[in-house]
This record gives sequence, structure tokens and C-alpha cells, in this order.
Amino acid sequence: MGGPSGLDKEALDFRKKYLNVVYCEGHWYQKVDGGPQTIFAEYTKLALIVEPEKLTPADKYNKVEWRGRVGYSPLQGSVYRNRSLNPANGKLDPWSEWVGVGEPLTSHAPPLMFSDGVIELEKKNNMWNIGKYDPHSDRKKISISCSEIPK
Repeated sequence: MGGPSGLDKEALDFRKKYLNVVYCEGHWYQKVDGGPQTIFAEYTKLALIVEPEKLTPADKYNKVEWRGRVGYSPLQGSVYRNRSLNPANGKLDPWSEWVGVGEPLTSHAPPLMFSDGVIELEKKNNMWNIGKYDPHSDRKKISISCSEIPK
């Protein structure tokens, strides 16, 4: 079984432009602008999500080619950790302890930052459009490359 193909693959490729995560050395990394501080998150596993909707005859007349949800989400059972850039001194705090996705949080556990990995997309008139974002997300994702990941 391969990955998505056709318009499903096109939707996923479009989403990757806005997801702003990077895969380096066997883990996924994300950089999040958390307001006064920048937060780096590291994940062991992410699930690929492509959920096309069934189009209606009206959609086809309106030139909708594809509509659905697409992106990535941390897998239940994977682990993650965060590291913050301290705004007071401009230095990186140490990496947090690893936390299991879906495990109860303790006072020392960082929050799961990956709340808006899956978004709604639509391709209409040969153009991809982003639908509404996950309502739980209030953080802006910013681009990241492997060279930026703090060790």
C-alpha cells in the first residue's frame, strides 16, 4: 500500500507548505510562536491524515474538485517534548521530559503543541484554498529547518 495519490496527494503536498514541521534524524520537529517566546516541539511519530469528502452534483457544477481534511497528527502512544526560548534572557531552556501522547499531564509535563495539524482544504477552479483552521489553535506556526533544531 502506497501513500495518497491524485488529488489526495496534491492536497497533502499543499498542506505541507503550511504545516511548518520538519523531519530530521528520525523525529518530527515543529517551531511555534507562543507569543513572548518561541517553543520547539519534538515528536517521535506523526500520523498522515487525508479525509476527502464526497462531492455533491452541485459541488461539481461549482467547479469544486476536492474538499476534505488533510495534515498530520501525533499518534497515540508516541512521545513528545518541548524546549522554549526564554524571552527574559534570550537563551534556550532545557528540553522537557518526554511525555506520551494521550497520557495524563503532570505539573512537569509540557502541553501538546500540535493542535492544528489537520485543516480543511478545498480545490475549486483549479486553486487550493484553506478552509477554517482547528478552533483549538491560537498559536501561529513558523517555518523551521533541520539546522535550526536546538540540540
